[in-house]
Amino acid sequence: MQNKPLPKNARIFLGVLIAGVLWLWIGFLRFKSNEVRDFATVTGKLLSAEESISYHNFQKSGHLEIRLQDSALRYCVPEDGYMDFFRREAFFAEVPKGCTIQLSALASEIASPRTPLLNPTPTIFVRGVRVGNRQYCMIQDYIAWQKRNNWWRLALAAAGTAFLSFIFHRISRRSETPNMVENASA
Repeated sequence: MQNKPLPKNARIFLGVLIAGVLWLWIGFLRFKSNEVRDFATVTGKLLSAEESISYHNFQKSGHLEIRLQDSALRYCVPEDGYMDFFRREAFFAEVPKGCTIQLSALASEIASPRTPLLNPTPTIFVRGVRVGNRQYCMIQDYIAWQKRNNWWRLALAAAGTAFLSFIFHRISRRSETPNMVENASA
């Protein structure tokens, strides 16, 4: 008795699952956390700070766009960490327009700002915001968040690998079963 091949949908599912697990493993193994020394600070007068909040499936997310006087660049505290690490209420209550603000971002981004597809304004993604002696978000929080995310990537990669092992074990048992039946009848 010949083994039937897996249905097309099952092969596609397995291919996508294998690609996803490989992507997680490669991401985990290639991960290099930023260090505080990788960041630089830009100081300027605050022209505007606009918060954008949205709700997706009962989850709140948002970002903050900051404009400095005499600068055509857009500074953005991005969604990844804005709601968790940025002290929003304190920032809007304590920081008036025109005050001196320090924005910390990767030195490489400050040297060569990104231009997102949907917004042609050159953008620098900010990971630290300080006004005087007050910190509203810190680089150390972002670095710790990066490291936590990488451990979650490892956990997902390990779970995906275990699931793939289970699937391949079941497939191999499926292919052994007809041979056992033939041997038993002989």
